Amino acid sequence: MIILVLNCGSSSLKYQLLDMKGDEVYDLLAKGLVERIGMETGCLKHQATGKEKFVKEMPIEDHTVGIRAVMDALLDKEFGVLTTLEDIEAVGHRVVHGAEEFVCSQLITDKVIAQLEKCSVFAPLHNPANLLGIKAVTEVLPTVPQVGVFDTAFHQTMPAYAYMYALPYEYYEKYGIRRYGFHGTSHKYVSAKGAKFAGLDLGYSKIITCHLGNGSSITAVVNGKSIDTTMGFTPLEGLVMGTRSGDIDPAAVDYLREKGQKLAAKRADRDASEGAVLAGVNADKTFAAVIMMNCETDFVAKNEDFVAFTKTVLDATLAAKAQTLQDVLALEIEGKNVETMIVEQVAKIGEKITLTHYLPIEAAATYSYVHPGNRMASVVGLSKAGYDEEGKEMAMQVIAGRPVALNKETVPAEVIEREMEVYRAQVREEGKPENMVEKIAEGKLNKFFKESTLLSQEYTREAKVSVEEHLRKIDKDLTISSFQRAELGE
Repeated sequence: MIILVLNCGSSSLKYQLLDMKGDEVYDLLAKGLVERIGMETGCLKHQATGKEKFVKEMPIEDHTVGIRAVMDALLDKEFGVLTTLEDIEAVGHRVVHGAEEFVCSQLITDKVIAQLEKCSVFAPLHNPANLLGIKAVTEVLPTVPQVGVFDTAFHQTMPAYAYMYALPYEYYEKYGIRRYGFHGTSHKYVSAKGAKFAGLDLGYSKIITCHLGNGSSITAVVNGKSIDTTMGFTPLEGLVMGTRSGDIDPAAVDYLREKGQKLAAKRADRDASEGAVLAGVNADKTFAAVIMMNCETDFVAKNEDFVAFTKTVLDATLAAKAQTLQDVLALEIEGKNVETMIVEQVAKIGEKITLTHYLPIEAAATYSYVHPGNRMASVVGLSKAGYDEEGKEMAMQVIAGRPVALNKETVPAEVIEREMEVYRAQVREEGKPENMVEKIAEGKLNKFFKESTLLSQEYTREAKVSVEEHLRKIDKDLTISSFQRAELGE
C-alpha cells in the first residue's frame, strides 16, 4: 500500500512517499520539501530513493500548486517513482491539535474539517496550515482517502486529575482550559518501541518517554496509555526548550514588572526559528537596514560562515539601497543573485535557510545596533546629522523598549482597536458601570501609548524623562524620524 505523508506549515510542506509492507515494515520511496509557498519564487526539493536529488525553483502561489509540484516530481521519468497517481492509495496528515474531539487518527470528512477549524483557536499557527494541506490534496487527489494523525490524541487517555488545572471548573467548561499535551505521535511510537526493546508487554508496563529536541516533553505511559505529560494547554509548558521557557513561577512575572522589567510576549505555540539578525548603515550614513537570515539550529546560527554570509548580503543591500525583500533576493553578488546564493547555502549546510526580514530606513543620519549573539538588531534615523553618540543610544533604546510605533499618531488603527477591546473587557470584568467603560479604557490606552511608542517611552538612561524630552534637551530640533527592529522568534 503506497501512502503519501504530509506535514504542512503556513509556507512549506514536507512529504514522504511510503510503500507499506506491514504495520511496521515499509520502504521509503521518496521524500522532499516545498518551501516559500506564497512568495514570488518557491522551491521544490525532491529526493527519490536511489536517485539524484532534484531541486526546482518556481512560482508556488499556494498549497495546491505545491501539492501539484510534488505530484509532478513523483511522476517524473528521471527523478520520480510513480507511473500514475492512482498508485497513491491514501494520504496521511500530521495535525497538531485535535483538542478533546479526537482520541485517535481519523478519516478526513467534512465533519472532521469543521472540528479542526474549531480547534484552530488552540493552535492558530499550526492547524490552519494543516487544513490548507488537506484542502490542497482534496483538489489534486479528490478520490484518495485522507487521514489526520493528531499530536494531542495520545494524551486523551490522561485522567482528569492529570489534565485539569487548579482553576475554576467553568474555565474548562467554557473555554477548554486544560492540559492537552503534544508530541503524542512520538511518545506513542517510542513507548511501543521501548517496550519491545526491553522485552516488556506494552499492555502491562510502566514507561517514561522523552521527546528531546528544540521542543521537548516527557510522558508517563502505563500499559500503553498516556497518564501524564509535561506540556499543557500549549506547547510552552513543561521542560525548558530551545525557544520556550517551560514552567516558571507566575509570581516571577509580576515581580519583574514591579522591578520595571518587561517580558517579551510570545505566542506559546509559535515556531521560532534560529538564525542571525544583523544591522548596518551605508557609507554616507543616510540609509540603514535590519536583515534576518533564518536557519534551523542554533549550531548553524552561531557558525562564522553563516554569519559572514548574512553580513555579505546586508552589505550588498546597503550599497544598493534596496527597498524591499524581493529587491534583496534579486541583488547580484559576484555574478549570482542572493536567492541563488541562499539555495547554495542550503545545499552546503544541509539546513533550511530563509531570508525572512528586510527592514530599511532613510534619514538625515542613521545608526544601527546589533545585540550580542545576533538575535536582535535595530536601526534608527535622526532628523539631524552630527549626533553620533545619541544615535547609537537611540538604537539601543529601540532594543530595550520594544516600541510598536514612533508615536501615538503612527500606531496602526488595528492595534489601537485590539488594545481597546482588551481594555473594555478588563473594565467590564472588574465590574465597572457601563457608562464608565469607554473612559477608563481610553485611560489605559493612553498608558499604552506612553509605554509602547518610542518618543513617549522613558529613556533608559534617564529616569522620568521621555526619549523625546531627552533629545530636545540636546537640540530643540532633534528627534527620531524612523526606526526598525527585528528579533528572532517575533
